[in-house]
Amino acid sequence: MVDYEQNIVTVGGGSGLPVVNEALLRTAKVDFITAIVTPFDNGGSTRMDRLDSYGTQIGYADAIRVLFSLIDPEQLDPNKVATLKRWFTQRDEKDRVPARGIVHNSFTADNGISQIERDFCSLGVNLKGEVLFSSTKSSQIVFTTEDNDYFEGEDMLDIRSTTPDTVRNMKLKPEIDAFPKAIEAIKKAKLIILSCGSVHGSVLCNFLPTGMKEAMEETAAKVYWVTNLTSTKNETDEATPISMVRLAEKYTGIQISGLIVPQMTREQFNEEHPEVADRYKKRESSHFLGWSEDQLDEAHSAGIEIVKHDAIKIIRINLPEDAYKLIVRHDPVKLAQSLKSIV
Repeated sequence: MVDYEQNIVTVGGGSGLPVVNEALLRTAKVDFITAIVTPFDNGGSTRMDRLDSYGTQIGYADAIRVLFSLIDPEQLDPNKVATLKRWFTQRDEKDRVPARGIVHNSFTADNGISQIERDFCSLGVNLKGEVLFSSTKSSQIVFTTEDNDYFEGEDMLDIRSTTPDTVRNMKLKPEIDAFPKAIEAIKKAKLIILSCGSVHGSVLCNFLPTGMKEAMEETAAKVYWVTNLTSTKNETDEATPISMVRLAEKYTGIQISGLIVPQMTREQFNEEHPEVADRYKKRESSHFLGWSEDQLDEAHSAGIEIVKHDAIKIIRINLPEDAYKLIVRHDPVKLAQSLKSIV
């Protein structure tokens, strides 16, 4: 049985949560992470799985991606990990992921994907944590917008990401209970970190199952949020630190302890990386989420701790015909330096 009182709990989805986990393990101060992951992803291969099973499955993809981030960085065998990743992520000619069937067959509502974790360990892969779903029951995100429109499915958040019609409220359909092990982990945690990633679709949706909000209200843990580096038009356009705190409170039921934010302001980023800023503005109606001292002071005056980092990296992805795109991501190595102050 896991002693959750010694664990750090992280919460999120398949893009941002792995970065936070990797950074935590690189602090050399963390021996075990309980990662709570969203099961409400209905995009890509997961949507195909759900259609094939008449809506009875949950989204497994994020959990597998998060699982890889819990591999001990000191005992990482690149060849072994590459082979496992290929097995679990490779797509067939119909753009499906055949290994999703392996996950489905190993999954149980009582234990989640613990059998896969045991299999990893039996292969000599040292995991420094476990993955728990916020719920092991099937449901989907539904949300309303400021224009009083109604949408069903996590994928609709992505499809509408460049629209100015912001998300007003989010629920689950049908309402479902939280995974008891996730509730237990939150109640007994000493530190909870919300990851970067899709704010509604990957992070805050984890608190929608019945019991999760109540667990947050009972926990004595400090709760921090690693904010995104870029905005999403329909979720965080022109967001401020205090508005992020209020959004977190809406879904978690508590005021979080702190924000982990870039030390670079939006203006500084635009000046240092004009090409990147211009691409995000034109293609995604997005901007860098870096804030001024006045904006950070407003949150600090409300009792929010501000932890700054310089974990920003620009990645160039080459495309056919000499084309390319530039993306902004967290650097887990540099992020680890800032996380040391709170673990």
